[in-house]
Amino acid sequence: MKIQIKTLLTVTLAVILSACVGVSQESLNIYKSYYKNGNYEMALQQYEILAEKGDENAMGWTADLYYLGQGTKTKKPDYKKAFYWTQKYIEQYGGGSRKFSRMAQMYEYGAGTQQDMKKALYWYERSGAKGLFSSQMKSGLMYEQGVGTNIDYLMAYVWYRMAYFHEGNRMYDDTLQDTDMIDDNIRAFAGVGAYNLAIAYAGLYKNNNGKSSVYAMDRIDEKLTEAQIKKADKMASRCVWTEQCGYDK
Repeated sequence: MKIQIKTLLTVTLAVILSACVGVSQESLNIYKSYYKNGNYEMALQQYEILAEKGDENAMGWTADLYYLGQGTKTKKPDYKKAFYWTQKYIEQYGGGSRKFSRMAQMYEYGAGTQQDMKKALYWYERSGAKGLFSSQMKSGLMYEQGVGTNIDYLMAYVWYRMAYFHEGNRMYDDTLQDTDMIDDNIRAFAGVGAYNLAIAYAGLYKNNNGKSSVYAMDRIDEKLTEAQIKKADKMASRCVWTEQCGYDK
């Protein structure tokens, strides 16, 4: 599974790069000369040099390669550098659903930074607001279980409803099986809490013939009143159009 995830992400990165009009010529040359030919070590070296100069595309690739362990001296992920470059990319260029999801995962598992479930939820929600199915499901699960926040079934329902809107896009989501995302020994270095959350998430994904959002909503709607469900539906609809996914301030 881990190999499949890495392969899928590699293909996704290549597609994004080829479709991106604003890619610098220097970054494109690195991709063509090194990455495309499997010379990941040289690709990472050259991308990082370019990233230090502020090149947007190179900064994103540097974060991705460290995260995947492609081109590193140990041939394994370097999560500290992956966190550094992902954070720097977001600070300078705003990021997007996948970069936000990556920040959430690193906070969740304590990979490259100190474990912080509140920050993990924050980044999952930012990612989910931009439409990433896995982040919507994880946000719902965290609210349902009270991980990184108090138990809040209404907010859990909001995020599961959001996931229902985006369930058809799940096949393009390379973070669905995040129990395999970092390593086989999640329990050892991330703690039982994070491990159990990952297992619960994987269980949600596999339930109800893949319609995990429907399964999740059915599971908790009995904990809500009809008025609360209607409110949650309205909040989810607003989130789709405005990316404002919480309670009214």
